[in-house]
Amino acid sequence: GPMDLHQAYATIGNHKEFPLSLKVGRQELSYGDERLIGAFDWNNLGRTFDAAKLRWQNLWFSADFFTSRVVIPDDNGFNTANDYDWFSGMHATAKLIPKQSTEFYVLARNTSAGSPTVNGKGQPATLNGPSARDIYTIGTRWKSLPGELGHWDYTVELAAQFGHFNDPLAPVKSLDHEAYAAFAGGGYTWTESKYTPRLGLEYNFASGDSSATDGKHGTFENLFPANHKFYGFMD
Repeated sequence: GPMDLHQAYATIGNHKEFPLSLKVGRQELSYGDERLIGAFDWNNLGRTFDAAKLRWQNLWFSADFFTSRVVIPDDNGFNTANDYDWFSGMHATAKLIPKQSTEFYVLARNTSAGSPTVNGKGQPATLNGPSARDIYTIGTRWKSLPGELGHWDYTVELAAQFGHFNDPLAPVKSLDHEAYAAFAGGGYTWTESKYTPRLGLEYNFASGDSSATDGKHGTFENLFPANHKFYGFMD
């Protein structure tokens, strides 16, 4: 449509005076390198959530506790959240190891059977919600702080998933979900050079499904990522 709403939220709290704050409304969610939760802002729509987020923050530790529903674009009407697709979790960052940011997260995506038809009849399939699923993700991310290792940098992220996945095309409709993913990368930056070039090496891995008939779903779900900036057009 000619007009829509990207973000509109209210924030209560000031971390300079008190460690707790609350943010409620339509908002972007972005964590880490956005491999699992990102704003998807490379295209002309981006990604937002109707969410409530409670944040605790001090000098050594911060944690977000949130519950949300992803907003689905509607070409012919006002963008609304998918009431059948709830995304909740906890994301914490701590200074446990010198010279690096250490993050831990626990995420839950609970999608019910009404999700695929959330936009009603006549909508393109790509705008409809996902199939039913209950997927829980536990992970950690370690990233060197800028400049703390001289010219060098590194990032490591590991995630494991469990739960249930509903595949309407599979012989067994509700599949046990067991999946995992890993990323490791590092690089060297020539900071004294005029254009500060960086040479890096990285490795990405995510599990897939080995059999369509064994009652298990092994394909890692990367939730709400910003894939494009990492993997190009193949996402």
